[in-house]
Amino acid sequence: MKNKLFLSVILNLILVILLIFTIKINETKVYSFSGENDYFVIEHGEIIKNKKFEQISYSNFQFKKDIPSKSYGFNMELYFINKDEKIVIAKKGTKINPNIGISLTKEDLLQQLEKFKTSALGNAYRQLQDVSNKNIINNFYFELTFITYDGQEITQTLKLDVVEIK
Repeated sequence: MKNKLFLSVILNLILVILLIFTIKINETKVYSFSGENDYFVIEHGEIIKNKKFEQISYSNFQFKKDIPSKSYGFNMELYFINKDEKIVIAKKGTKINPNIGISLTKEDLLQQLEKFKTSALGNAYRQLQDVSNKNIINNFYFELTFITYDGQEITQTLKLDVVEIK
């Protein structure tokens, strides 16, 4: 009888330890982010991170100023800085053939931003595992670089304000 009781206690203890370990492994962190500078606004962002799943999304992007005149291309990046390393979550770029002489418009850029947002939803997987929770909160950026016909690269960087929700 004592052996069965002892074995039962040991098995229950092992189950509790496994349950605690499983919960810790699957711990989910949820963050909210937004940001604004003189050039643009990003609102209603969300980062979800656990050991098996990662997602980054946002629902509102607005320009506060016109894009630089005579821009024919752009590059966008959504990234974290972690231990002096840039971890890019989503990246998109496009160029209009400069020989045509057509410039980018806000409408062109907003269409590309929708595609960029979709790629951010899918590309974060396994890239956030090496980013510490502190660096998620303090080191999250959106960067937009315009390429003009006169050879300039005009970069606008927005440090995003991140708050841990859960």
